[in-house]
Amino acid sequence: MHNFRKPFLINDRTDERHITHAIKAGIDPELIRKNEKGLFTRRAWFSREQQNLSETQRRAWLREFETPEGTGNPYNPKFMAA
Repeated sequence: MHNFRKPFLINDRTDERHITHAIKAGIDPELIRKNEKGLFTRRAWFSREQQNLSETQRRAWLREFETPEGTGNPYNPKFMAA
């Protein structure tokens, strides 16, 4: 979501500084506004989000996909052990 909020500065036209990457990608500005409301106040937890996930999203969240040509242990950030 944060990349969608970035100003679209390709060719750096000063008359288009208010245009974001999301608008250039064709995403409805109202949809962006509705999703921004919880961006910084509602943390995504699996237990809270699982009913809204597609099967592919669920598998990605649970890290069930193998990395192509991946070997060894999967990457586990230090904060996961805390």
